[in-house]
Amino acid sequence: MDGEAQGEDLPLDALRGRLSALALEKDHLKKMLLAAAIVQQALKQAGYKVYVVGGAVVEAYSRGLYMTHDIDYALSDPISQVEPTLFRLGFRREGRVFLHPEGAFVVEFPGRLDAGEMERLVTVEVDGLEVSLLSLEDIICDRINAAKHWKDESSAEWARMLMAAHRERLEFGLLGALCADTGCLDEFERLRALAEGDAGVL
Repeated sequence: MDGEAQGEDLPLDALRGRLSALALEKDHLKKMLLAAAIVQQALKQAGYKVYVVGGAVVEAYSRGLYMTHDIDYALSDPISQVEPTLFRLGFRREGRVFLHPEGAFVVEFPGRLDAGEMERLVTVEVDGLEVSLLSLEDIICDRINAAKHWKDESSAEWARMLMAAHRERLEFGLLGALCADTGCLDEFERLRALAEGDAGVL
């Protein structure tokens, strides 16, 4: 912990400095979570609501076994409105993504806020800042959905491994309901059966 109080606004220049310093961070998972927390803090202070979705959430729940350089957020407002804050943090825009040249990671906003997802968000504290992540059930459903509708075998494999690794804490009833809502209940049942035979995956 660095002693910064939760809930206090932090100077944007200080947040930019912390992002730049992440170029020296060797722990990839910590680097990604802290980068996500810094961006979330800056956007929160500017009046925007965000939470992390996508591969960075898989990396968190897989304890760094899965690795990505992309931080995807669901966002409350049009992307054009958050550009000034991201530019002040040191990002530059390249098409749909915002690249941080020193930290070697990119930020993207592929989705809008979802009321159900927001009720299930998980808050992680890292070095005095907080980052909001999709719940375990929501990110597994997202991977199962990609496996079912996009024929993405990698997503299927990660869904299976996350179910196996977190079987003691996972709410399978909720996960099944989420998958039913997105038309991938059959894929959930197939991958759950495979996960039940796994042990010590992560």
